[in-house]
Amino acid sequence: MIAVMLLPIICLLVFRKDTGSLFRIRHTYLLLLLCIMYCVFFVVHQQFNMPGFYLFIQDLIIIGFSEEYLYRGVMYSMMKKENTALAIVLSSLFWGITHAVYPTVVVGGDLSVFLTDCISNIGFGLFIGYGFIYVFEESKTLWIPILLHAVYDYSMGYGWIIFVGTVMYLYIVNKVGHTRQK
Repeated sequence: MIAVMLLPIICLLVFRKDTGSLFRIRHTYLLLLLCIMYCVFFVVHQQFNMPGFYLFIQDLIIIGFSEEYLYRGVMYSMMKKENTALAIVLSSLFWGITHAVYPTVVVGGDLSVFLTDCISNIGFGLFIGYGFIYVFEESKTLWIPILLHAVYDYSMGYGWIIFVGTVMYLYIVNKVGHTRQK
């Protein structure tokens, strides 16, 4: 858990001059809406105690921020300069492998669990990874994918609806914006 928190901090320090544009505030209404949804799910969870608060913070900072910064902000952003398709595949592949390693190492699963998790998480990682990259590219900020990731993880199964809604919003806003500019 400590490594998960330290790695993004180390990356922020190492790549600090390259991260400025990643954290610009854009799509203010969408950011606000995702923050409100995140808080609504906190109320819906009804975990008004310290463990509930820790889960709230964990999903936002440790999971949402760490994963989006590492896989989209650092890994994808650096690799896309050479090959965008390969950057999507590799950053998503690493995300999937990480999600397979965690239950095996931390929870103590066996090799068959690891292999099964690898296959399912890599496939899912390619799909959801591309979705988060799309959101990142269209929003031109990491804040939207970070909050979307946190809401997705914290939402008790409603994450897909919110995820698809966010993708549709960004698609429509950017499509209308491009049409108006022509």
